[in-house]
Amino acid sequence: MIYDSSALAAFFLNEEARPLVECALKNDSNACTVDFGLVEVANAIWKRWLAGKITTKQTMIIHAEIDLSLREEVLQVLSSAQLLKKAIQVSIRHKLSVYDSVFIAGCSRFRQRLVSLDERQKSLAGAENVKLFILAALEL
Repeated sequence: MIYDSSALAAFFLNEEARPLVECALKNDSNACTVDFGLVEVANAIWKRWLAGKITTKQTMIIHAEIDLSLREEVLQVLSSAQLLKKAIQVSIRHKLSVYDSVFIAGCSRFRQRLVSLDERQKSLAGAENVKLFILAALEL
């Protein structure tokens, strides 16, 4: 499955949906994201820090967890450069940001399901014949 930035941010920032994303990750031996999705997650962490919602120490701990996930290959990283052409086509067709479209493009190319908390992105994924992984359906 391909996890978008919203799902990964929920996981790493310990948001309400974390248990659902965590359960999906634990049961997914081929979990992937797109390279710049990690940058988007890092930016979400930084925004939390900037707003005073997490400390500098917490920020560094979260980034260490991301690094560990990558080193232990819990999460594979796809190149956005290889998906850009398809992502732009999806963006134009649906007036959806390239940021969101690249996850749909990855799912389409690699025949993976999308894991996302973004309602608009999920609704448009179906128009591209991308299947969703429904987090709410998981039993915790």
